[in-house]
Amino acid sequence: MGYGLKEVGEMSNTESIIDEYYDRLKNRDRDGLLDLLSPQMKVRYYGPAGLLPFVGEFDGIEGFDEFFGIIQDNLDIVEVQTLDRVATDTKLIVQARGVWRSKATGREIRGNMVNVFSIDAGKITQYEVYNDTAAFAIGMGLIGD
Repeated sequence: MGYGLKEVGEMSNTESIIDEYYDRLKNRDRDGLLDLLSPQMKVRYYGPAGLLPFVGEFDGIEGFDEFFGIIQDNLDIVEVQTLDRVATDTKLIVQARGVWRSKATGREIRGNMVNVFSIDAGKITQYEVYNDTAAFAIGMGLIGD
């Protein structure tokens, strides 16, 4: 097929790693998550600085722990549905729709997202999140609706 892309229906090792990541994230399995991460892991959650508590750059396992803690303190993951994904041997792009619950307001947050994962030697080296920051800010009571 070229470019390292997989045939439709063929699951790559990259996809298996990320499926495990999502399962462990939903179950709040911190130790299980750490098994999947490179020590040089980078989390990039894009959005206007200061709008959401988890927007920013988080480096290394310590940074991932900080990011994971912020998510745990603020949100419950209710449901995430994968809409589409594109995989190579070193990258997975996931388009998804999700429902989260704000711990501060109890409100459900519904939105679409794109997550981009980079993989090296079977470990996640980078996790980038492109999300509907306005939906999260409204649901978390940080801006008016």
